[in-house]
Amino acid sequence: MTEFKAVVTADIVNSGKLSAERFEELIKRLKQQMKKDDIRADFYRGDSFHFLSDAGEAFEQTLRLRLICKLQNSGSEGIDLRAAIGLEQVSMPVKSLSLAQDKAFILSGRELDVLSNNNRRRFSIKCSFDMANEAFYNLALFCDFILNDMSFKQAEVLLESLRGANQEEIASMLGKTQPTVNKLLLNANYDVLNKLIDSYKRISQNVNSLC
Repeated sequence: MTEFKAVVTADIVNSGKLSAERFEELIKRLKQQMKKDDIRADFYRGDSFHFLSDAGEAFEQTLRLRLICKLQNSGSEGIDLRAAIGLEQVSMPVKSLSLAQDKAFILSGRELDVLSNNNRRRFSIKCSFDMANEAFYNLALFCDFILNDMSFKQAEVLLESLRGANQEEIASMLGKTQPTVNKLLLNANYDVLNKLIDSYKRISQNVNSLC
C-alpha cells in the first residue's frame, strides 16, 4: 500500500561551533519537539537526520525544528537547520528510513545536496511536478528570506506561536508583556508565515491529487 507522504532530510548548520554540552542540548530539544509532533526520525552522522511525516504537516514541523536550531545561537555562530522536503507516494509501512528507496526519499536527499552548495538557502521542497516545484521554490525562498536574519527574540516568540500558544500564554512563558509579544510576532512576519503554511498545504494537496 502506498500513501502520499513527506520525507524531510536535514542537517544542522555550523554544529561544529557548539560545545559538546550545547550540541547535546540541541539534539535533546529537537527530539522533544519530534516527539510532540509524533515524528519518527533517524539521526545519522551526529548532526543530520531524516523523518517521514504527513505531507500536509511537514512544512510547519520543519519550521519549528529550524527555529529550535536558531535559538541555540548565543552569538554569531550561525547555527541553523538546512532541510529539504520530498513529496511523493511512499510504500507503507517503511521498515527502515535509512534503507528506503521510494522517490520521496531520493528527492529529499538530492535537494539537501543542492542546498549544501548554497550558502544562503536553507530550505527546499520538491515533488515530481514542475509546476508545483516552481511554486514550492518561491515559497521556500520567501521562508528563507524571513528566517535567515530573524532575531533571537523574534524566533523565540514565533516558535511558541507555531506550537499553538496565544499571545498571552507566550507573554507569561517568556516573561514579556502581550504588546511586546505582538510587536515581535509582527516583526517576525508571523502573518506572512501562516499564509506560506496555508499555501504549502494547498499545493501539497493538489500534488497528492495528481499522484
